[in-house]
Parts: sequence; structure tokens; C-alpha cells
Amino acid sequence: MIDGRPQLAQDIDQVDAKLGRYFAAGIKALFEDRNFLTALPAHLPGDAASQACLPELIRRLRAIGNMSQK
Repeated sequence: MIDGRPQLAQDIDQVDAKLGRYFAAGIKALFEDRNFLTALPAHLPGDAASQACLPELIRRLRAIGNMSQK
């Protein structure tokens, strides 16, 4: 869902502030687990094209995790 929806951060920014903070905190917590980045590639298809999306997926996740809500 995150990989295929580039506007997801904008969508989250437009929801109720409490819900947006909940999303951001949940994503941020994932990055605090050192195993998260190690496991993330396994959640994508194994082909080279899908795996090449990993850096952008991580960038989007970090952007959501760093969002500040109103």
C-alpha cells in the first residue's frame, strides 16, 4: 500500500491530527527496531524491479514517521 501510493503522506497529513500522530508514531516505532530494515525486503516480491523500490519505500516510511501533525 505504501509502495504503490506516493500521496499517502499527504493523505495522512489531511486526517484528524490524533489519527495522523498515531500513524506517524507507529511508523517511527518500526524504525526503532533494528530488525525492521533487515526484514523489510522480505515483504516485497523477490524480483529485481520490486526490490529496487526498497529505497523509495524506506524514504516514504521515514517521511510518514517524521510527520508532525497540527
